Amino acid sequence: MRPDPCRTELDPYMRPTPTHRDEFPDFGIVFEHALDAVVAMDSTGMITAWNSSAADLFGWSADEAIGRILGDLIVPPGLRDAHSNGLARYLETGEGPVLNKRIEISAVRRDGDEFPIELSVVPVRRDGKPWFIGFIRSREREVEAERTREDRTRLAETLASIAEAQLAGLSTQDFVRLCLKRICEATGWAAGHLYEVDNVDRPREMVPSDIWHFAAPKLEPMRQISHDHRFAFGVGLPGQVWQSGEMQMIEDIESTTTFLRREPFLAAGIHKAFAFPVRDSSQIVGVAEFFGLEGARSDPQMQLFVKTIASHVSLAILRNREAEIEQVRLRETKHRISNSFAVLASIFRQCADSAEDVAGLQSSFEPRLQAMAHAHSLRNASGQNLPDLERAVVQALAIIPDQSAVTISGPHIPLGENMIDPMTLILGELVTNSLKHGAWKDRSGRLSVEWSLPDDGEQARLVWRETPASPPAEPLRTGYGTTLLDIMIRQSLRGEFERRFEDDGYVFVMSWPITALSG
Repeated sequence: MRPDPCRTELDPYMRPTPTHRDEFPDFGIVFEHALDAVVAMDSTGMITAWNSSAADLFGWSADEAIGRILGDLIVPPGLRDAHSNGLARYLETGEGPVLNKRIEISAVRRDGDEFPIELSVVPVRRDGKPWFIGFIRSREREVEAERTREDRTRLAETLASIAEAQLAGLSTQDFVRLCLKRICEATGWAAGHLYEVDNVDRPREMVPSDIWHFAAPKLEPMRQISHDHRFAFGVGLPGQVWQSGEMQMIEDIESTTTFLRREPFLAAGIHKAFAFPVRDSSQIVGVAEFFGLEGARSDPQMQLFVKTIASHVSLAILRNREAEIEQVRLRETKHRISNSFAVLASIFRQCADSAEDVAGLQSSFEPRLQAMAHAHSLRNASGQNLPDLERAVVQALAIIPDQSAVTISGPHIPLGENMIDPMTLILGELVTNSLKHGAWKDRSGRLSVEWSLPDDGEQARLVWRETPASPPAEPLRTGYGTTLLDIMIRQSLRGEFERRFEDDGYVFVMSWPITALSG
């Protein structure tokens, strides 16, 4: 005969009593002073004993708990069927997988809060019927400590992967996309996206980028939804983060009327959101936003994790962007130097072909070499801002002996990157000709340089006017200088020029399309 699985050692202490709360009168002191919650249940699932620790743990007093069905009171809704089926199976077979052992499971408090517990259930027998005594201990501190350790590990792993990606030389776009992915993986959230300011110098609104990460393809419609939304300062989640400069968390999108993409995102299954600012030094240049499905973790520990990683990610994005800009500058410098050498080589060959001796080559080539040096110094002096036409003119005219005889005037016209070399060579050629053949040949002339942007706004115009003391003795001849002007103006600037002699001197007029200004 199979032994009775219920322990009978406690049977002598279980005597009939008038009420359920006194089922174990001789154990009252033990129950009340036990550090763990102690709960007893009969074979129908009804609570028959409930100590003070149980009252503290679950929020129900003994008067409220005793006589209630245990499964309805402290078992989470998702586990109630398993609880009822397990009890029925035990009553039928005498076997129960959770008896006489410690298990880790969830319970629910009076306020509906579900929390982790350690449970051990001991079966006993009274009047020939099985009863059950449960010893319950909260595992919340253990779980929180374990979660903290896991968060620290994930944080370290996430930051390490981001640092590794920085060394891989990814583009800023790919690097930001990787950061979004790593944060989603570390937090368990479903999607991430970057909003950017429309203009770094004068930002007016946050505009959507094409940088996304989705944990599942079904979330792809979020891309088009956000594509149609721009946010002003203080408006919507991106605008609020922009305004506050702090991370923002939305626990429930459905009840947040300021979340302007609420309806379509709810339809996509999104219920939570958080976002943090992305800074360029002290200025906010973007907002990284993340979205979670129902049940996505948003506890204070997770928010602390996000705040910690946000500062690192923002700095990493800034450094990656700076490195990318530096790489672009290096490539541009390499390209520009290569082009400069090609131009100088061409100029040298032309000067050498027309020179009769070394002295002639020197006098012909040296001014043009100096003009290229001026172009280089213009770039260095301008820093991140492109130089303007006035600066190029002033620098070119600096070698004229009598500066009091020189007048210049005109509006601010910036020189695009591709205009610097051609314009510097053009001005250098004009100055060289003036010193050798024009107004300053006998140091008695005057020079006026004027530039303008006509009302039609399509063509910029420069007029170079020399007034020598006596008209030039020789007509303008076609030489390499003329060829150089033709190449620089017509081919490089896509412009036109003309030269003419008037009664009082020499006039050079050039015009070029305004579109060339942007380089």
